Amino acid sequence: MKPTSLRHYAVLSALLLAAASAQAASTTATATATVLTPMTITKNTDLSFGNIVGGNGTVTIDTSGARSLAGNTAPAVSGGTALSAAKFTVGGTASQGYAITVTPPANLSSGGNNMAFTAFWEALDTATPTPVSSGTPATFTPAGATSYILLGGTITVGANQAAGTYTGTITVNVDYN
Repeated sequence: MKPTSLRHYAVLSALLLAAASAQAASTTATATATVLTPMTITKNTDLSFGNIVGGNGTVTIDTSGARSLAGNTAPAVSGGTALSAAKFTVGGTASQGYAITVTPPANLSSGGNNMAFTAFWEALDTATPTPVSSGTPATFTPAGATSYILLGGTITVGANQAAGTYTGTITVNVDYN
């Protein structure tokens, strides 16, 4: 190749590179991270239906801890276990939404005997009670860093329900959205 051709290629290459850098552009991005307070959940009280006399009906404890009876069930008339809705205190970051997942047992059991059980709950803070339906995970955004979950339930008592203390484990999970 001739020396003049090499010079032409060198000049042409330099011009192309200069044109490419003349068309270059740049921008910036900001990196951010929000650190949230770790979520906590503490059980304050268990769900207690109290003492009842069986008789083919249902017993419900609402989220305030009040009991209602339907059918032929009746409350035991003296002493016994105090009635209560389950209560949980949730800690986290204020105004940050979180998911609530409640996994109740299908039955409360005593030995080999069972009673059907369903659960329902609500989440609240000092500002606004928010009913939350059971089933799929629900979300709640508290105004403050502390909020509460109140859990009630209904049991179905059979006509010939065996005497005993019936129990079941309810799992409550909370996690940021």
